[in-house]
Amino acid sequence: MVSSTAGSIRRSLHPPSPTAPYQLNVGVDRFGSNYFTGSLDEIRMFNRALSVGEVAQLFAVEATEFSLPYLNLTIALSLSKQSPSSVIGTVATTAAPQVLSLATKDLLNELAVDESVQGSWPSNSFPAQSTLALAGHSFVVLNGTNLLLNVSDLMTFNTAQPNVFSGKQDTTTGLGLATVKNLQIAGLTFDDTFVAGGNDLKFYVNGVLNLTVTDTTPTNGTYTETKQLKISNAAGDGSTQNINFISTGSVSAKGKSLLNL
Repeated sequence: MVSSTAGSIRRSLHPPSPTAPYQLNVGVDRFGSNYFTGSLDEIRMFNRALSVGEVAQLFAVEATEFSLPYLNLTIALSLSKQSPSSVIGTVATTAAPQVLSLATKDLLNELAVDESVQGSWPSNSFPAQSTLALAGHSFVVLNGTNLLLNVSDLMTFNTAQPNVFSGKQDTTTGLGLATVKNLQIAGLTFDDTFVAGGNDLKFYVNGVLNLTVTDTTPTNGTYTETKQLKISNAAGDGSTQNINFISTGSVSAKGKSLLNL
């Protein structure tokens, strides 16, 4: 990206040779001259050329100020899917709903396919240890501590007022002393019906959000914040391949991070 626009900076490079290897430098040539003018941050190396879409997605991820800590999600939903009806004479018979399970790993698979067909991810799967996390009101895919992708184009998280809270807080810093609990109405949505070649899935679930925030006593301006949230009796609806379903289950997340005042 050049000034927030896809582009390139061309400069001739001396290709390395197996018989004459040299040290790789960043911001300066191999002779220790021709320094880069400016600053460098978030340097990454890839073993292949990235597409314009992949570069744009990386830029969007790095430019977004996500709220820490990242909260690794555990989603466990049951989808009661409408069964077809059969008609014999004047009698229509409809079987019991088909119940399907939708877990976090299933959503990760859906997201990988959707982002791949949009050109934002190079394959139809994420690395095996990847997790889906909540970062403020944004959703991201992590691999360990590495942020792979912002998937908030497909998933959203919203909370409503009022926020009913209890516990002690420092009125100066806003930090908990040491634990504060919050109750809110919250909702999670997923929608890939606009993605050509996607899985044609959309749903939402709402419920009462129980959020617990624990802060340690700051030391030299830093502290550790731990968050745990859960929507125990989430309910909503949705559709897949134009077949309606009712969604019920739970959504939970937890994580902690070292933060600065």
